[in-house]
Amino acid sequence: GRYCATDPDNDLEKGISGADVVKESLRRLCIWKHYGENNGVGEIWWNYVEEFIARCASPDYFMNEDCVADCYKHAGVEADKINRCMI
Repeated sequence: GRYCATDPDNDLEKGISGADVVKESLRRLCIWKHYGENNGVGEIWWNYVEEFIARCASPDYFMNEDCVADCYKHAGVEADKINRCMI
């Protein structure tokens, strides 16, 4: 890929990988693009980040798509918009 990040827990065999960090960073950039860039506040972006931290920040759920979808739902994010942006 075009971007990379170091493995946050320095364990290449398990846990959150650098690729996971890059994917979540891209997801947040896309959410900001659609829900924060125009007004500079990004209330829905903040809602998503809060939901993600509360629900998905552990290594077991960090890249769990069901967990991310749940965060979208609770934050008011349209999944289709973000998925298209991340391609």
